[in-house]
Amino acid sequence: MRINLQLRVQAPPIRRSGSRPKRSAPPLQRSALRWLQKPFNSYVDLVRRVLKKNKVDDAALERGRAALCPPSQPANFLSLSGRNTKLTMAVLLFLTSSSFVWFRGSFAARQGTLDSSLQPKSIAEDQVRLLIAQAAQFRTAGHYGQAAPLLDEALVLAEKNSGPDSITTASVLNQLGMLDKYTGRFDEGDRVYRHALKIVEQQLGPLDPLRADLYHNLGGISHARGHYSEGEPYARLAVKIRECSLGPDHPDTAADMAALAALLDGQGKYEEAEQLYLRALTVFERVYGAENYDVAINLNNLAALYYARGNIKEAELRYRRALAIKEKLLGANHPDVAMTLNNLAVLCKAQQRYPEAASLYRRALAIFERELGQDHPKVTTCRANYKKLLREMGLDAGDQHRGYGANHQWRRSTASRILETIRMLASRTGVEPVSPP
Repeated sequence: MRINLQLRVQAPPIRRSGSRPKRSAPPLQRSALRWLQKPFNSYVDLVRRVLKKNKVDDAALERGRAALCPPSQPANFLSLSGRNTKLTMAVLLFLTSSSFVWFRGSFAARQGTLDSSLQPKSIAEDQVRLLIAQAAQFRTAGHYGQAAPLLDEALVLAEKNSGPDSITTASVLNQLGMLDKYTGRFDEGDRVYRHALKIVEQQLGPLDPLRADLYHNLGGISHARGHYSEGEPYARLAVKIRECSLGPDHPDTAADMAALAALLDGQGKYEEAEQLYLRALTVFERVYGAENYDVAINLNNLAALYYARGNIKEAELRYRRALAIKEKLLGANHPDVAMTLNNLAVLCKAQQRYPEAASLYRRALAIFERELGQDHPKVTTCRANYKKLLREMGLDAGDQHRGYGANHQWRRSTASRILETIRMLASRTGVEPVSPP
């Protein structure tokens, strides 16, 4: 048994009804560009005073840059404007803080420059956008408990200021659905996705990116529930929209291809799934480079497909490459790292490399239990895999909790079985075996 394959999920920026975001820059970069281009030159003086007063040094700015900057494009992220790097970074850090909304409104009020873009509804939408960005950072880091209250607050603001049937509300619901999927609340995630889709279908065109995002995510949550055939039509609609609007070689199209491939893999449609995985992987490596999160996910899923088809060597190579990328990008204790650890343990067990498999399972289970809780479906699956392995090794979970290593215990168990076999053969020949000291 292996844990469900991973599906990439989209995190679209909030946008007002009828508007279309430019696809040439990441959401946070687009937001920063939009704000930096506004004619509030006095922001510059204020930020400069804040820097001087708080003695913000280059090391602090670098830590902020590392936290905000997508790994694949650090240079572009620091080149958002013609101002010097330190000042640009300070503005960007300000943009991601909840205090920025207060500052922007209160500064404009003091200066007598309030206009239509600074009315309460607009400011509330800005705050919703910031809450979503902060929640997405926590979700990406695997800190789901910290993301939930931010999205709950964003939903209250969106429904109050933009209306329960607004595109802003639909975007927040999309984010809540993603969080529900990661935390194992599949029924609730499916419900909020369908609510968001109903809003989008009524207000946006057939090729709108948010519609494709929701089709993608409905396919993803169907996959997480094991309803592969149910999710396939949604995934195919997402691919169709992306190909029509962005072309076949765009990374968003590739993400939808990978999601469709996972659903086909779950149904045993391996040939089409493999072709889609390979196409998506080619696009991701070309656009993002070899060490990218999307590359790692597709390597994990392609490895699982190869394992299912009996190509163990190719599967292990891709699992190990996916694991190395995830550990580098996410850290050693992220739930996505545990996903690949579990899958690699399944492979090692199939090859009767029991001690290695046990070590991988223990590490994966420790991460899952710490980050997801005892009742999450991934925890249940990984724990069941580990217990089954221990039984096949002639051990039990108690041996592990008492501090005995799986390798040592397995060797002792194997030695005991060999000794019993020798004694049985010896009894048949009348020879008394020598007992070990």
